[in-house]
Amino acid sequence: MPSFVEQLNLSSKGNIGSAIGGITAPVLGLATAILLYMALTKQIESNHEQTLKNESDIILLLINQFQNEISSFYFSYYKNDKEMRFNGAQAIDEFTNNISNSKKTYPHGHTFKHSWQSNQILLLKRSYELIEKRISMSVISEDLKSLFLKKMESYFDCRLKEPIVAIKNNLIKIGKDEVSDEVISFFEKHV
Repeated sequence: MPSFVEQLNLSSKGNIGSAIGGITAPVLGLATAILLYMALTKQIESNHEQTLKNESDIILLLINQFQNEISSFYFSYYKNDKEMRFNGAQAIDEFTNNISNSKKTYPHGHTFKHSWQSNQILLLKRSYELIEKRISMSVISEDLKSLFLKKMESYFDCRLKEPIVAIKNNLIKIGKDEVSDEVISFFEKHV
């Protein structure tokens, strides 16, 4: 078909495709490189955010596990042929308040470590330290680390501080051992 203007008649031009390709290829290559850089930058940001989320999720999972360990703690004894059973934080309190009676319950030579509840308290102590360690080595921001550590301090103050004070005060009556020493050193570190 004839063109309206002679300058637009490309039928006699030999390498018009090469000319157009030569002009557009560098422009398209540069645009591709820019878009690829932007996509990689967004992917790096997304990976970083996912890492932070994963770290926070792990810490929250450990805290939930710690709460479950507290909830699963139980203590029971018989009073007038009736079983007195306590669960969770109340059981920890009852156990530590009844430590002074342990000489009546356990034979001579038994110390703090001979009750399975003392080993559960040791488990709580070690779980608490695991959470602290995970928070300190985490890649989350210092502000978020501080918030998690404050939450753990609140757990300590609300759930562990008073029972450990009772253990410390009653150890004279039942005899110290390596389990009680570990629990007491944990207490002294956190007071």
